[in-house]
Amino acid sequence: MSQNLITVTKLLSVGNIVSASIRIYRDNFKSYCGVAIRATLWFLLPFLAIIPIPLILVDDRANNSSFLLLIPVWLLLFAFCTTKSIVNRAIIGKLVFGVLANKPETVRETRRTLAPKLWIFLWAFLGLFLIGILIGIGVAFVVFVFIAFVFAIISIFTNFPVDNDLTYLAVGITFWAIYLILFMTLLNRFIFF
Repeated sequence: MSQNLITVTKLLSVGNIVSASIRIYRDNFKSYCGVAIRATLWFLLPFLAIIPIPLILVDDRANNSSFLLLIPVWLLLFAFCTTKSIVNRAIIGKLVFGVLANKPETVRETRRTLAPKLWIFLWAFLGLFLIGILIGIGVAFVVFVFIAFVFAIISIFTNFPVDNDLTYLAVGITFWAIYLILFMTLLNRFIFF
């Protein structure tokens, strides 16, 4: 049993994994690159749609309040394009898995099996996005309460002035440092498996 574990550990070394992945991508570069370019273009499309908006808003004849009506349209475009991008990335993942399992598929076959699951990918994306937002808000609240408590204790028991700019700078830097550490830790724990 222990020799089997050692063999698996040697097979799953970083060098072997990198070599195998380079070999797989080199052997199927044309098909994988085409799908990857498609995924990237789908992801960039909503951001390319934003480019003309400042030009429209600069014009004095444009009604700036009608711009607010475009926000829900852009959010729908963003969700749809991101979902299409995720589907294309899943296609690459499924193709690589098929090669590793000695059951290779074509891009067309894989796309045909994953295309009906577009809405599942959309809901998964929205769920993970909402989890990330909720984690961010929760961490911000906890860090804010913690820092407010610490600085209240410091100002009560010392003669430290709480109303100068240096104090606000220290609070801000401390808040963002703790926030980023906790936020990234929780994201790694709950979203990025």
